[in-house]
Amino acid sequence: MKIKSISLKIIITLSLSILILMIFLGYGYNLLQNFNLNNEIKESTKESLRRVTLLLTQPLFDSNYYEISNVLYIEMLSNKNIYSAYLTNKDGKLVYAAERNNTWYPVKKNTDDLGTIKGLIDLQTSKIMYKNMILGEIKIYISDRKYKETIFANIQKIILSLTFLSLIFFIVLFITLKNIIINPIVSLTVFIKSIEYSDTEYNKIIYTDSNDELGELSNRFNGLMQKLNTTINQKNSLLNQLADNNETLQREIKERIFAEEKVRSGQKYIETIFNSISSMLFTIDADFYVHEMNNEAKFFTDTFDLKKEKFSIMELGFLSQYKHTIENLIEHNKKGTINNIKYTHANSSYYYNLYITPFYYNGKKYTVLRLENITEMVMKDEQLIQTLKMESVRDLAGGIAHDFNNILGGILGSVFLAKMEIPDNEPSLLDNLDTIEQASKRATELVKQLLSISGKHSMKQRPVDLNNAIENIYKLSLNSFDKSISITFKPYTTPHPVIFGDVALIEQVILNIAINSCHAMTIMRDSSTKWGGQLTFSIEKEDYNEKIELLFPDSNSTDYWVISINDTGEGINKEDIPRIYDPFFTTKKKDKGSGLGLSIVYNIIKQHKGFISVDSTLGVGTTFKIYFPVYNDESIPDYFITDEVEVLKGNGTILVIEDEEIMRKVVREMLMKCGYEVILANDGLEGIEIFKKNPDKIRVVLLDMIMPKISGKETYKDLKGIKPDVKVILTSGFQLDERVEQTLQMGADEFIQKPYFFKELSEKVYMLMK
Repeated sequence: MKIKSISLKIIITLSLSILILMIFLGYGYNLLQNFNLNNEIKESTKESLRRVTLLLTQPLFDSNYYEISNVLYIEMLSNKNIYSAYLTNKDGKLVYAAERNNTWYPVKKNTDDLGTIKGLIDLQTSKIMYKNMILGEIKIYISDRKYKETIFANIQKIILSLTFLSLIFFIVLFITLKNIIINPIVSLTVFIKSIEYSDTEYNKIIYTDSNDELGELSNRFNGLMQKLNTTINQKNSLLNQLADNNETLQREIKERIFAEEKVRSGQKYIETIFNSISSMLFTIDADFYVHEMNNEAKFFTDTFDLKKEKFSIMELGFLSQYKHTIENLIEHNKKGTINNIKYTHANSSYYYNLYITPFYYNGKKYTVLRLENITEMVMKDEQLIQTLKMESVRDLAGGIAHDFNNILGGILGSVFLAKMEIPDNEPSLLDNLDTIEQASKRATELVKQLLSISGKHSMKQRPVDLNNAIENIYKLSLNSFDKSISITFKPYTTPHPVIFGDVALIEQVILNIAINSCHAMTIMRDSSTKWGGQLTFSIEKEDYNEKIELLFPDSNSTDYWVISINDTGEGINKEDIPRIYDPFFTTKKKDKGSGLGLSIVYNIIKQHKGFISVDSTLGVGTTFKIYFPVYNDESIPDYFITDEVEVLKGNGTILVIEDEEIMRKVVREMLMKCGYEVILANDGLEGIEIFKKNPDKIRVVLLDMIMPKISGKETYKDLKGIKPDVKVILTSGFQLDERVEQTLQMGADEFIQKPYFFKELSEKVYMLMK
């Protein structure tokens, strides 16, 4: 076990040191005492021997043994150290012997046995002389009893003395050591402990007046503490500075991390923006080599055979023709735009706008090229142009149809009136009138087609079986088309392909496309190619799907009947396909087509909420697909069923407001044939004035919608203002357009389209009169 207390260590050390010292001193002192005592005994014995020798000379000479005994007895009594005495004569014969055993007593022993007696420490012999004559010899043995007693007594004294002296010496030495060593060391220890458990007490010093080693140690320690305090202060200053620097560094690190994160976030943000732009972005150097491009550009360039990692933008061949323009803009550090760049890929045409933006980075010139796909915009522009063209054609067709219907109305009315006047015995004249009537009816169908272009034709819609409609055109085609064309029809059996529409217009759509297919296999072939081919009609049902939604964004979520008309003709050039529905656009010879056939088809299909698509390959053929919404209600409304009726007659006054003179005359004759009194007005203003004068007399007004000065709608308002329950039949060269519908909603009773037939007019008037 280790001793931790220095005081205890000093006590133990002092104790052991003093003990060893005392033992050493006691042992030395004992040896000295033994030596002195031994010498003292020997000297005493020698003195006794000298004295006995003198005293025994005479008795031995006289052989007086009694005196010899007394002398020895007295001497042994006086000298306690003598153990035994032996007297021999000159012949060596023992004369007298005595031993001490508390008292002296004579003994008779052989002198040879004396050496074996224990406790003898010395032997003294002396010759007894008398006048130079040896009388005998005296031997005195010295005993160790007194020696031992003296030695033991001395040892006790030594032990007691040394113990006392050791204690005094220990106390004095301990106190001295404590004051000059222990206490300073304890103070130093306490001081060091006070420093050990303190973070700020390094500036303390040990106060001492000692000039010894401890004082030197204290001074050295104070110096060390001052240096330590200075070092600690420097350390603290450095630590504070380090803490400040660390705090600054941490702040800078955080700021840098934040800045780096912000930069990374910004880079990611810019990269996300860069890649999210739908346009193609390229960064090129002064030599046109591409350094950066976004995902859209990467996707686009994958379609090119670019085997190098670094490639020139001019390797995109469709841009090479604009190299000089791009170089010029970059050289003058100007922004610029190149519009409507055409790129053809996989037989499809795409259009782009190229935006050029030069810039400098790290002293080098770069340029950002942005290729914006404007194909859809171009297509929409073309569609807009097509729409504007169609609007122009509609207006033109509407005007022509309106005027033509007035003419046809006059012709048909006159023919009917003439037929009523001709006697039965004039069959040839009746035949001629029938021919005029049939021609006028065919002209009426032509006007309907013109009105379908204008959008002002009111369809007579009813459920239509597409099998029947195609069957009619199929039969017509067999009889009319060139015999080199093989025609087939694959009807759809179950269920019947029924749509809701105007059967005449539906058949017109199918016929127009079939005629184009026929021409593609005959008259449009060059002279070196044989006429003929395959024309196929078919019907299929297609459920609403993503393909339909993609092809026709305006489609309704419904199923469609799809009419396919396929031919093996010359095909249509891809660049011409977007224009085939344009009015007056045709690839036929000047005298072989008007360019209105597909325009009529397009508008009729739109009016039926349908769509049309075309797929064509030059030299292979063309397939048109017509989509019509499926009609699920197979019942036919009663108002679609028409029966032949006779001319109905009546009486009363009718006001006819019509700006066309021929129509006024014909209508007047027809109404008069029915028994009515007729008043004519050239325009709306005249009609209003006439009605003001005869509101009760006039029972029915036949009002034209399209007139100069004032329209039929405004005229009706004034008539209704004069007589709220006035009965009015509207008439127009157009069918139910917006103006007619609005006037009917205002209270007009009936509408009849020009050219109208006698029976139809008589029925309308008769029903109102009744």
